[in-house]
Amino acid sequence: MNNFFAFLIIFGFILTFLGIFGLCIADYIISSLGLYRLAKRRVIKKPWLSWIPGVNCWTVGSIVDDYDQKNGVKRKWRVVLLVLFLICLACVVIYTVAFGAVMDEMMGDMYYAPESDFWGAFAGMYVAILVTALSGTALMACQMVCLFKVFESTVPKKAVKYLLLSLLVPLAEAICLLRCSDEGYSNEEAEDAVLIGGEIPEKILPAFEEIAEQSSQEETSTDEDKFEE
Repeated sequence: MNNFFAFLIIFGFILTFLGIFGLCIADYIISSLGLYRLAKRRVIKKPWLSWIPGVNCWTVGSIVDDYDQKNGVKRKWRVVLLVLFLICLACVVIYTVAFGAVMDEMMGDMYYAPESDFWGAFAGMYVAILVTALSGTALMACQMVCLFKVFESTVPKKAVKYLLLSLLVPLAEAICLLRCSDEGYSNEEAEDAVLIGGEIPEKILPAFEEIAEQSSQEETSTDEDKFEE
């Protein structure tokens, strides 16, 4: 009887783990696909970065920067998101190393024999936790702002609704991104635009078209003058 209950507990634990793992994989695939399609629609540089966990914040920031620049606002969300992510990643690595050093000391490993090494590792672990918490909070806040701007640029009437669903419901963020990937404005037809930092500044397109038209007229007049001569 005890073995049966033990089996049920183990089976339930494995089933729960597989369910959570499956949700994470589904969330990753759906959100990456939605982000990739939206990046292609906005003609963002290196849209394949959408498939790299963590680094895809650069793609999100580029999409938001493109939307801001379209509205006459210049920001560097892609840089802010990437820097905060790298800070969090570095702090996690430092924490892991410091935690290993502390555990070695506590277990009597003589490799870290000096007492100063123990307290140094402990201080490093504490600082890493503190910086990770602060940078992680800042990263999450910036991601929420950028996510709202992504929804605002695609489905402005549902932006608040989609953001709340993304915060409260599992898989909602990924599904909302996928549904938004075919909405909003597109830069795919702007063949003469110049890519700047990952986004297309649509407001400068008329200027480029005017310059191209003037150049064409000048070339035509030059050819006519040569022909008359």
